[in-house]
Order: sequence, then structure tokens, then C-alpha cells
Amino acid sequence: MRKTRNILAGIVLSVSAGIFLLSIVFRLTGIYYNNTPSFPVGFYKIVDEPVGKGAYVSFCPPQDEVFDMAVARHYINTGNCPGGYGMLLKRVFAQGGDTVSIGGAGIKVNGELLRK
Repeated sequence: MRKTRNILAGIVLSVSAGIFLLSIVFRLTGIYYNNTPSFPVGFYKIVDEPVGKGAYVSFCPPQDEVFDMAVARHYINTGNCPGGYGMLLKRVFAQGGDTVSIGGAGIKVNGELLRK
């Protein structure tokens, strides 16, 4: 019984240490895990490239009372951004020079309706 418990404890300790080390590697290599329902759950790699339509971008939200409320209500996660906010991950649908309109049919960019 004692031997089984020691083996189990060793396995739990090894798995915990592995997860901890993996989280450090992810952090250092720019891999971001999204677990929010507002975006597909999964791993994303943060790269420094020009932003274009269809790209996913990560950013720190501005330090503002609206985001303070969002953190307090658990709409966004806490993290290492100024104000204690977590990074946000969004998709780019329009850029400078594009025309964006919102109406009963939905959101249009340059006259084309965005798919949901």
C-alpha cells in the first residue's frame, strides 16, 4: 500500500513539474493558450509580423475602468499586462482605409457582410 502511494505521489509530482516547465517554455517562446469562449480554444504562437486582414493579433488592453470592471466580472482574465489584465486575442477584419458599417444585417467591411 505504501509503495503504491509513493509511486502515485512520484507520478503526480513529475506531471506537475513537467506542466510547470512546459508553461515556462511556452512563455519564453511566445506560445499563448486561449481558454476563453470568445475565441477558439487552443494554442497560438505570438510572432512579430505585419498585420493584415484575417490575421490574429494579441495585445494588452488599455488601462481603463471599463477593463477593471471586465476583470472584476471575469469577462477577461488577469495577467501580466498593465492593470493586471490578461492579453486579448482578436481577429483583424478591417484596416485603415476600409469602410465599416453596422446595420440590421450585421457588420459590413467595404460593403461585404462579415460571416458569423
